[in-house]
Amino acid sequence: PPRRLYVMGAPLGNRCYVAVAGTREPSPRGAKLAFELGRELARRGYSVVTGGARGVDSKAWEGARSVSGHVVVVAPFLLEDGRLWRRVGPNETVAAEVLESDPRMAKRLLAARNRIIAGMSAAVVIPDARCRAVGGRCAEGGWGTRYTVEFGVRAGRLVAVFEPDDSERALAFRHLLDVGATSVRDLGEVLRRVEGEASKM
Repeated sequence: PPRRLYVMGAPLGNRCYVAVAGTREPSPRGAKLAFELGRELARRGYSVVTGGARGVDSKAWEGARSVSGHVVVVAPFLLEDGRLWRRVGPNETVAAEVLESDPRMAKRLLAARNRIIAGMSAAVVIPDARCRAVGGRCAEGGWGTRYTVEFGVRAGRLVAVFEPDDSERALAFRHLLDVGATSVRDLGEVLRRVEGEASKM
């Protein structure tokens, strides 16, 4: 866990958190799954945790917001040039381990963000993932979703990834299963699994 966590907006409190992470370039199906997942988690009283990026993260955030659910955006840093890097909406918390941005630490700050996302959540759900292919395999670097999955697996969390419906995403899907993620087929299945994990915590 981080030594400290800077927080702005709604207090974290005694909530149950579920992370939703994935590609910044989701397919129409992936974007719809992320939105529906954020909405359904919020309807059930879970706080939705994201990294605040475009794509899957923002769709999950929109879904939770559509039913006035609580969202936690874990950022690499809280302030940039003394200003909050994003506006904090109602029923939203922005959290970061580091207060001020530092370009020299960009990779470490992103890794810390992914570690916090996985560590604070009862489960990590990946509606859609893509990777850069190198020789028929996923490239090792520059893939935040993979790091979030690895941190979740190491922390003993449920890490669920939706089965893809196209070959472009099949490579990333297989890689995440190799890392330790669990395959899920639909929204109902992942919600049942999340409820089982949340009850343990």
